[in-house]
Amino acid sequence: MVKKIFARQSLRARRGRKTPFGLLFILVLAPLLLRSAVGELSGPNAAAVSNATGVAPGTFTFAAAGDLGASSANTSLTALDRSGVAFYLALGDLDYDQTPTDEAWCDYVKQRLPTLGPSFPFELVSGSHEYQGGPNGYIMNHAACLPDRLGSTGLYGAQYYFDYPASSPLMRVIMISPDLLIENYNYTYSVGSPEYKWLISAIGGARNAGTPWIAVGMHKVCISTGVKPCEIGTDLMNLLVSKHVDLVLQGHDHNYQRGKQLALNGATCPSVPAGTFDADCVVDDGSDNSYAKGAGTVFLISGSFGLCCYSVDPTDVEAGYFARVGATSKGFTKYTVGPGHITAQFVKTTGDLTDSFSIVSNQDSDGDGFTNGVESFAGTDPFLACGVEAWPADTNNDTFSDMFDIVSLTNHYSQAVGPPPNSPARYDIAPNAPDGFVDIFDISTMTSRFGQRCQ
Repeated sequence: MVKKIFARQSLRARRGRKTPFGLLFILVLAPLLLRSAVGELSGPNAAAVSNATGVAPGTFTFAAAGDLGASSANTSLTALDRSGVAFYLALGDLDYDQTPTDEAWCDYVKQRLPTLGPSFPFELVSGSHEYQGGPNGYIMNHAACLPDRLGSTGLYGAQYYFDYPASSPLMRVIMISPDLLIENYNYTYSVGSPEYKWLISAIGGARNAGTPWIAVGMHKVCISTGVKPCEIGTDLMNLLVSKHVDLVLQGHDHNYQRGKQLALNGATCPSVPAGTFDADCVVDDGSDNSYAKGAGTVFLISGSFGLCCYSVDPTDVEAGYFARVGATSKGFTKYTVGPGHITAQFVKTTGDLTDSFSIVSNQDSDGDGFTNGVESFAGTDPFLACGVEAWPADTNNDTFSDMFDIVSLTNHYSQAVGPPPNSPARYDIAPNAPDGFVDIFDISTMTSRFGQRCQ
């Protein structure tokens, strides 16, 4: 309709030409002021934010948590079955002898995932209940009846990695078993040990291949505000931090703990200490629920899939390492991964705990004025400045940012991002850590590009 009223050239200008703000105000912003005011007065709908699960093309989702059990895990398995994730990482402590045999536990899991199906990748790593000689079964038995389905390299159930997707992977997932005996081998990850060198190689291989993200999963922890001490050792913890692993996924403590982003600094933080807190090792306190990709490592304890809950202590000596802790809910953490962003949300299946956060790339690889993180979330190509689904300001792929694009975005104004009838992620292009809503930030960003053309 707009294009019929105004000549095309009157609506467009080459990149760099200024468009009078008064014109934009009359055409776009003025009609929205009343609507905006009403929306801002009422505020975002918290439930809509927490349920905004729509993802852009080129992304995938997975879930992870430890400490499952059998009957105790019913509610979480039901939620997992309807989550639509591509795979699940079971971070140790599997059946707790709540089923007669290890094989019976595998059957229990598969029977409760009818939607995901019998071939769903339910990927395992050992915990402190099913190591060799442990009290509740043996990880190799579990690994036989819930086998690897993602083409992993290494000893599945103990020490292995896989890339996902297999073609043009976005993430390397590395699963390890520190401080556990499996198949007559004790995995220590002390400096210089074979498994320490293996881990360095697995991380380095992903970096050399240009894989955007690296996550390392395991059962035991080192820093915690819960009841568990440092059992994996500071050698391993500091290796992960020194290599800027993006996410470290852990269980063992039956609670939820999201870490601040940690990084080493030769002058002020040569290593992250356990049993005390060193503020110089914190590069982002996570208070805004967003971290910058590449700045450091985020440790995430999600250990209440079925067994809940161990207490957390906000006065614990290591509490300074954590941004959010809770000990009220069963559940798991669901992750959405794109080339420039990871978003995470705790999916509670009992209790009242809520948390979500993102790790976002601040790079602008294609120089189009939008960071890789924004483009990843919106579903445009962060490495292509112009073309089909390349520039966030161009919603109809005609190389221009014009009234069509602005009207398309404003038609979704005040909507949460998610499945229909919510807005597609394509219209959530601001701020740099997209907020899950199409709002005045997105409109302002789009109108600031009015009249420009990608090149």
